[in-house]
Amino acid sequence: MAQWRRAQGRLSDAPLSDWPALRAANARDASARVPFAVNGLQVGSVARAHLQALRAWPQWLRVDEAGVELHVDVRQLSPVLAQLNGTLQAMGMIRAWRDEAFALFDPASGVRLATLERAAARFWGTLTLGAHANGYVTDAGGRPTHLWIAQRSATKATDPGLFDNRWLVFPQDFPSANFLRSHAMDSALLVQAQPDQPQSDLAHVLLRWQQAGLPLRVVTPAPGAAPQPLSVRRPRLFRWMWHRALASLGLRRNSAGGFGAVVPMPSSSSG
Repeated sequence: MAQWRRAQGRLSDAPLSDWPALRAANARDASARVPFAVNGLQVGSVARAHLQALRAWPQWLRVDEAGVELHVDVRQLSPVLAQLNGTLQAMGMIRAWRDEAFALFDPASGVRLATLERAAARFWGTLTLGAHANGYVTDAGGRPTHLWIAQRSATKATDPGLFDNRWLVFPQDFPSANFLRSHAMDSALLVQAQPDQPQSDLAHVLLRWQQAGLPLRVVTPAPGAAPQPLSVRRPRLFRWMWHRALASLGLRRNSAGGFGAVVPMPSSSSG
C-alpha cells in the first residue's frame, strides 16, 4: 500500500529501492562481459564467451581476461571493423545483419570514431542511439491512465514481435485486490489487441487478483468491441521465489531511465 501511494507522487521523491521494476531494469551481470577499447578509448564491452574467438586477430586485437583493445590506424578503423564483423557474422557470432552503416561513438565525448555494421553493435557492446515514442492518455488531472506501446514487426531483423520500450512488471508494482476494493474498484478490465490471455508478466498480477475474487474482463480497442470475461491461466513460475531474478535477465538499460522522458506538447504561443 505504501508503495502504491508513493507512486502517486513524484518519481524523484522515491529511492530506487522502492521501485523493483527500476532495480530490475538497471541490474546487470558485470562478470559476463569485459571492457572493449579502441586505441585507448573504452567504447563498449565484449562477452567473455567470445574472447577465444577474438584471439584470431593478434595483429589488431589485444585480448586478455581484463578486456579487449583494438589498435589500428584511425584511417583504417572502419575497414578493419568491417573485416572483423564480416568474419564474425560468418561464424554465427553476429546475427540479424542489416547492411546498415552505423556510427561507432566514444560514449564519453560523443565523438564519432568510425562506422560499423549496426548488427555488430550488440556484439561489441557499443553505444547505439534510437528514438521510440509511446502514446498515453491522461485523466482530467493530467495523470496517465492508459499507455500505448508499439509492437515490433514479425519480420524485424532484431527482436521480431517484441515490444519497444516495454519494461517487465511484477506483482509488487501493483496494489492488491483488497486495496482496490477499499477504493471502490471492484473489477479490472484488460485492453489489448487480441481478446486472449495477457502477457506472461501481467498474468502474474492478474491471476493474484482473480484468486482473490476480483472479476476480470478483456476487450480489444476495436470500435464496438464488448468486454468478455477473462479467466487467467497459471503462468510459468507463478509465486516461485526466483521468478523476479529469472524474468529480469536480458533487460537492456534505457539511457533516459526506466520510465523514459515525456515529449512536451508543442506550444500554441507565437512568442
